[in-house]
Amino acid sequence: MIRLTCVPRSARMLETRTHESHGARSCLASLHCIGALILRSCRRKTPTGSPCKRKATRAILMASIALVAATMLITSSARAQVFVADWDSASVNTFDATGNLQGTFVSTGSGGLAAPQGMRFGPDGNLYITYGAYNGQPAGVKKYSGHDGSFLGTFVSGMPDASDIVFDNNGHAYVTDIGSDKVYQYNSSGQLLQTYSNGLSSPRGIAWDEAHHQVLVTNDYRAPYANSVTAIDPNTGAWSTFATGLGEPEGITAGPDGKFYVANFTYSYSFGGQSPPDTIQVIGANGGVSSTWSSGGTINGAVELAAGFNRMYVTNIYSHQVEAFNFETGQYDLVFNAGHAWGIAVREAPLATPEPGNLVIGSALSVIGFVQCIRKLRKPA
Repeated sequence: MIRLTCVPRSARMLETRTHESHGARSCLASLHCIGALILRSCRRKTPTGSPCKRKATRAILMASIALVAATMLITSSARAQVFVADWDSASVNTFDATGNLQGTFVSTGSGGLAAPQGMRFGPDGNLYITYGAYNGQPAGVKKYSGHDGSFLGTFVSGMPDASDIVFDNNGHAYVTDIGSDKVYQYNSSGQLLQTYSNGLSSPRGIAWDEAHHQVLVTNDYRAPYANSVTAIDPNTGAWSTFATGLGEPEGITAGPDGKFYVANFTYSYSFGGQSPPDTIQVIGANGGVSSTWSSGGTINGAVELAAGFNRMYVTNIYSHQVEAFNFETGQYDLVFNAGHAWGIAVREAPLATPEPGNLVIGSALSVIGFVQCIRKLRKPA
């Protein structure tokens, strides 16, 4: 009886990256089996051209086939990217970390999308986009495949003006609605669970505060909670003021440092004024503004933010650009054109979901490699 005890280091690394792919696991099984065959066949030194050496050569060839198959399986169009919603074209385009256009992820008007605003990837890996009321269409949230951007359905609808969305660690979705001055909580199926209205006036952006198990909501320039961030306990609905003194806050997001970052949409600047410019304000983990980031007056119409690639990206609806700040220095270091940029999301890790064509070819090669391996193991060395 042969014990398969050898799994190459490269296979172990590959297994970590493709743990959700059944086809990739088949490839790894054949690699495991073939590796054992090589050890069994060539445990002792034999002359070149001997049956053992020839068998080992064939085994290595089969291992190469299986490795190619596994590589094909993890090839995916869902790469690490920056996703930007274009309000004018009602689409989502993708860029690499430095702003080079990659292509269109959600096509124009897909699923009836119009006036896209905030967006985030959900715990299921799919992309959720809030959209405002437009041409008689009520506002809501639409859902798109995180793999190829195809329309998966309307998550929720019927709101006056949905602004932003975030998810907690239980998979619940929270949507701000500036038209009703409310935040709505939904389960993963889009069923309404709770409605929050206290401490809110014109709620815009929303973020999940994992440390305190609460949602943070920005209130823009309208009284009575103008230019502040409200914290809401999702279980009880109790609220408190988390930060004040902001400059018409729009989007808010959590940073990798445990702090929160707010896009300040300064009314006077966006409509032709020169001072003060739009900024990003940093809120400490326990609340209160701790610092302000500015690109020297070029941010114009800051609305949404997303963190990734050691940067904080912010969309500018009036300059039609995305600007980025370095997390280590807090300094502006990148700008790129992105259409009428509004919502933004970052995915740093690519999905392991295979392309359909690669799945068929890769699985076939995996089966061939595995079957041949078993046949040879049954023959004497």
